[in-house]
Amino acid sequence: MLARCAPPVEAGAGANAPPIGFVCLRATSASVSSYRSQEPEIEAERKKRELERKAIDDLVRERDILNKNCGKVQAAVQTQLDLLRVNENTKHNLEMEISGCRNSSATLARTLKRLQVEKQRYATDVVEAQSKYAMAVEEVKSREISVLQLQKKIAEGEARMKQQHNLYEAVRSDRNIYSKKLIEDQDEITEMKRKFKVSPRGEPRSWARCSARPRRHRASVLPPTRRASSTRSPSPPLPPRR
Repeated sequence: MLARCAPPVEAGAGANAPPIGFVCLRATSASVSSYRSQEPEIEAERKKRELERKAIDDLVRERDILNKNCGKVQAAVQTQLDLLRVNENTKHNLEMEISGCRNSSATLARTLKRLQVEKQRYATDVVEAQSKYAMAVEEVKSREISVLQLQKKIAEGEARMKQQHNLYEAVRSDRNIYSKKLIEDQDEITEMKRKFKVSPRGEPRSWARCSARPRRHRASVLPPTRRASSTRSPSPPLPPRR
C-alpha cells in the first residue's frame, strides 16, 4: 500500500524546497519500503486476528452449546427437584403406611394371641362335649333298651289286664246272675214262709221239700265256669272296675 503524498507547499516558502512531485515519489518509495518491511508483521497480525476471530467463533459456538446445555441442565435439575419432592412425598406416605402397618401388625398379633387362647379353650370344650356326647349316646342306648323292656312289660301287663278284665266280666256276669237268682230265691222263700207256718214240733215235710228244691234248682243253674272254679281254692277279691 503506497503512502499518502505530502501536502502542497505554500507560496513564499523557501527557495530551496524540492519540487512537489519529487517529494511525493520519495514518500511513496519510503512507504513501500516500510510496508514491505512491516508486511510479515501485518501478515502475522492478520493471522493472529483470524485465529482470534476463529477462537471467538469457537467461544461463541461453545457459549451457545453451553447455554443449550445449561438449559438442559436446568430442566434436568428442575425435573430432579420435582422428582425429589415426589420422592419426599412418597417417603412420607410410605412412612405413614409403615406406621399403620406396624400398628396393624401389633393389633393382629394381639388378636392372634387371643384367638390361640380361645382355640385352646374351645379344644378343651370340644373334648368335653365329645365325652358328654359319647356318654349321652350310651345313656340313650341304655334307655332305649329300658324302653323296649318296659314296652315288653307293658304289652305283657296289657295282655294280663285284658285276661283279668275278661275274667272280671265273666265273674261280674255270674255275680249278677247269682244276685238275681238269690233275690228270686229269697222272694220264693219269703212267699213259702208266708204260706207254710213253722210248727213247734218241727218242720213239715212239704216245707223241707220246698226248701230243698231251690237248692237243687240253684245248683243246676250254675254255669260251667263257676262249677269248675267252685272246686278250686277261693280267688282273691277282684279289684274295683275302672
